[in-house]
Amino acid sequence: MAESAISVDDLEKINILKEFTDITMTGEPTAIQYLDKHQWDIAEALNSYFSSSQGHGMDENSGTASHPILVDSSPISKSMGVSSVRVDGEQNAKDDNLILLTWNIDGLSEKQLVERTRYVCELINTRRPDVVFLQEVIDDTLLVFHQRCKGYTTVCGKRASGYFNAIMLKDQTVKPAGPLEELYFSRSTMGRHLLMQPAIFNQQIKVVLMTSHLESTANCKQERKRQLEIVFNKMLSQNPECTVIFGGDTNLRDVEVGQVGIPNEISDDTKFTWDISVNDNQDWQFPNKPKLRFDRVYARPGQNENCLEPLEFSLVGKQRLASGVYPSDHWGIWCKFVKKTAEKH
Repeated sequence: MAESAISVDDLEKINILKEFTDITMTGEPTAIQYLDKHQWDIAEALNSYFSSSQGHGMDENSGTASHPILVDSSPISKSMGVSSVRVDGEQNAKDDNLILLTWNIDGLSEKQLVERTRYVCELINTRRPDVVFLQEVIDDTLLVFHQRCKGYTTVCGKRASGYFNAIMLKDQTVKPAGPLEELYFSRSTMGRHLLMQPAIFNQQIKVVLMTSHLESTANCKQERKRQLEIVFNKMLSQNPECTVIFGGDTNLRDVEVGQVGIPNEISDDTKFTWDISVNDNQDWQFPNKPKLRFDRVYARPGQNENCLEPLEFSLVGKQRLASGVYPSDHWGIWCKFVKKTAEKH
């Protein structure tokens, strides 16, 4: 599908955004925040930026005066190795709160794909989640994540179809504790699969990280429910000591979840993440504007010192980019899991 023409106003915003990021060496999330605040008056936005926190900008979980984001000025590495992008002082941080981002990044749509993918990378680089689950990744966008999101290890398995899932682990806090396991759903007509990565968080907490993109469309609800049952069974079959976290684009309707049933051991903490009434990236031709909880996070807490429980939940990607589109047709889910402290008797 051909992209719609970009208006003169959009082109002007793109140029202003580029000028702001070139001058300040910030990423697009920070730049857009300042420019929006000052109605895209670049002079006012720059004055505001350089007068706050010695030029380190607003607090968008993107660094502070004492822990600024530092970006190496050397060319982007073509390798898949460790990044030159880091948060100063990050190596000294010891926080048992695990931060997770899960997002269907709509890699199948060519509409402003480069701009949208770069935004997701910049958000990861500024907010530094410990774990990232991505769905609808393609080879081209995978390369962008490898090049731009340094300090992360990305695993995605065999990539048997044209689009796939990926798990990103922050090198400083999350280490693989075994090989990646891939389970391809045998009845899927869309190449859908489940990734399972055992890991150690903060050198002590055992976790199993899972992501998937379940079967799409209303007509495939039986296969989608079967896939959900497989996911739940896999979560419950993991070592009971480990905290198990699943996140991804499930395409589930609430009635389908009710028909399958959520096991008592597993928690569900999600909101509307696919909202056509607000997000107009898709050319929706129908009068009804659905909003659904397609993207979900499920967790099974571990035992004793390995017990992580969901604490906070929010949505990301709800701000338009300079070209007028959202980063994806889905909102991303941002979750904080907290280590449960032992009860005193």
